[in-house]
Amino acid sequence: MVIHVENISKSYLNKIGGRVSVLNDVSFSVDSNEFFSIIGPSGCGKTTLLKIIAGLESPDSGKVTIQTKEFQRIPIIWQDYRLLPWKKVSKNISLGLEFTGLEVPAINKKVSEYIHLMNLNGFEDYYPYQLSGGMKQRVAIARALALDTKILLMDEPFGSLDYQTKVILYEEVRKLQGLLDKTIIYVTHDVKEAIRFSKRVLVLSHRPGRVRAILDTKEYDHIFDSKKEEDIWEMMYAHSSKYHKFDDKDLQRIKEMTDKVEGWLTPEEGEFLYQKAKSGPGEGVIVEIGSWEGKSTIWLASGTKSGKKDLIYAIDPHKNTREHQKFQKPCTYPKFKKNIEEAGVADFIVPIIDRSENAVKRWDKPIRFLWVDGGHKYRNVKRDFLLWEPHLAKGGIIAFHDTIEWEGPRRVVEKYIKKSNKFGNLGRVGSTTFAEKLHKKAIFQLLKGS
Repeated sequence: MVIHVENISKSYLNKIGGRVSVLNDVSFSVDSNEFFSIIGPSGCGKTTLLKIIAGLESPDSGKVTIQTKEFQRIPIIWQDYRLLPWKKVSKNISLGLEFTGLEVPAINKKVSEYIHLMNLNGFEDYYPYQLSGGMKQRVAIARALALDTKILLMDEPFGSLDYQTKVILYEEVRKLQGLLDKTIIYVTHDVKEAIRFSKRVLVLSHRPGRVRAILDTKEYDHIFDSKKEEDIWEMMYAHSSKYHKFDDKDLQRIKEMTDKVEGWLTPEEGEFLYQKAKSGPGEGVIVEIGSWEGKSTIWLASGTKSGKKDLIYAIDPHKNTREHQKFQKPCTYPKFKKNIEEAGVADFIVPIIDRSENAVKRWDKPIRFLWVDGGHKYRNVKRDFLLWEPHLAKGGIIAFHDTIEWEGPRRVVEKYIKKSNKFGNLGRVGSTTFAEKLHKKAIFQLLKGS
């Protein structure tokens, strides 16, 4: 055993002065030279756990014991590369080494060694902007490996890469682990890849993250069937909503109602929708793209009923979509109608039984909150964004669901939100990423400040 995590708990202050529990009594051990994966729902504390192991954050209680011959900083490889854009590949790789006291010749020798190991020959003098995502991640991995630590932490390092590049880098990292005798702790959302590449897998529950199971992958066949994957997802999500309790009686009542409604929305995400609908910024109505059976609709309508009294325009064809075929649902509208009526919020909802690309042709109202949760393929999310964003009022909020698990929403956020000066105040709740559409004055101040 080289890493021992014992009874770790962690919480953070929220915006209203309370505390949000992220990890609760987490314990596990990792053996020397083991490839150990951590999986769990969005927001369950996986990244926080890595930061605590690396010494970047302190737990509220519990401790981490690292058994090495000498003290070493533990590097983390992140999903977003974190390369310095003004430095060439070779200088990005040597960055950590420059603080170790090594002489320049020794640093150059190590850099050359890891450039070769990560198949970066010929790219030494390239800048990050000249590289593909896969090549950037190779540089980030080389930079971490060059520090020559026995332990390596990886936080979804291949999450933004295409499948083929992801598989190639996985295989290379596994080979390097054996060659360099590394102990690797790897965070991922992908159950299949965790089983395929790891010796053991730690399964965390929904926030606050608790240990659901530690799986020995030897117990799984090399062919990983869908039933086994469902079993592991069940470990992560089972009863997470049931045992989540709100101190606020109104929120707890809404949660208990929506627990009975089919949908993929966590209580924290539901509270986010409730608060934005109740008293969020901007002027206009609320538009929901993708209602399914009404889980998110009820949270939104309950919020506006308690606050601004704006109408919710719930857009969903309710039949003949890929999701209806997948889940063998001929039509979801009867369930949707029944659920919103039983929740007592039907008077605040205007159902639009149509596809979003058709509904927008007749649209003439300003939107203060836009909830994008329709088809999750990139082309569908991109279409919904490009068609509806012009109607979002200045100061209004746009929110995308499932930006962690699904590539489509994540790519749209990366391309059209994070890289745009039209949006600011970016945030995330669970797997929901949201941003505010800025006023011209705010954009000017943002540009002036940069």
